[in-house]
Amino acid sequence: MNKIRRVSLGLAACALFAMAGAAHADTAADAWKEAKGHLPAKPMAVFGMNFATIKSSQIFQQLWPMVMQQAGAQMKLDKFKAACGFDPLDSIQGIVLVMIDEKAVGAFVSTKNMDYKLMSSCATKITDADSKVTVGPQDKDGIAIITPAKGGKPAAIAFRPNHVIVASDSEASLRTILGATGKVDAALGSALGKVNTNAAVWGVYNKPSDLEPGEHMQLGYGQADLKAGIIAADLHVVMDDAAQAKKAADKGNKQLADAKASGKIPAQFAEMVKSVKISNNGPELVVNGSVAEKEILGLLSMMGGM
Repeated sequence: MNKIRRVSLGLAACALFAMAGAAHADTAADAWKEAKGHLPAKPMAVFGMNFATIKSSQIFQQLWPMVMQQAGAQMKLDKFKAACGFDPLDSIQGIVLVMIDEKAVGAFVSTKNMDYKLMSSCATKITDADSKVTVGPQDKDGIAIITPAKGGKPAAIAFRPNHVIVASDSEASLRTILGATGKVDAALGSALGKVNTNAAVWGVYNKPSDLEPGEHMQLGYGQADLKAGIIAADLHVVMDDAAQAKKAADKGNKQLADAKASGKIPAQFAEMVKSVKISNNGPELVVNGSVAEKEILGLLSMMGGM
């Protein structure tokens, strides 16, 4: 978790120093365009988020202000905007996380017009002790070290084309990630070719594991997208063979049918459960489903989350 927190420091720096209004038409897709050229042969996981889509959702617009307020982050954000003159959230376009293993994590962040000059300039204007960081000089590879003023381990960032920033928990991890060639193995390449990398959230989990006795997963991939207020998910689990996938699908469908027949599904979940479809396509277990944003907001309201 310490490594994730240090990557978060790099991500926070990208958010804190990013600037809206770009000469280049920066897009969420820029993060994936850069990341796919630096994938190792067998990363443990690759996940992506399209912030432009996420920020447009009703869920984000209603929950984000409350999350910021409850986390005590809104005051820090306001201080930053006063010092640097813009809202950093407006700049984040997309993020791709690449996990080589539990020890090396890299985040590719596409931004609007973000570069070293803007970052280092804005860093000097931040006076809040809890938020202040020092941005070190760039080396020949465009790598700079970010050190928090109040202690903690530094993070490393690199500046790439199209205003993509790459952040990692250490300089060593960052160099490992940037040194990868993008040539992945066949199974991972197939999954990455099928997943919709333009979706709101997408990912590939590439660590074989046992789901249950006799059911072994090679990898999983899928996405959740948002269109016209509807969140649609499409998840695939690649099993050892078609027989395992069919067995898992049959069991899932029986459990789903039993739940529907029990009459115990709360009315608020009825439409969501009704939309779920479970099947197999050769060795792949496939699960699809959808839910309206307003239904999730309604559930959260009932649970006291709003």
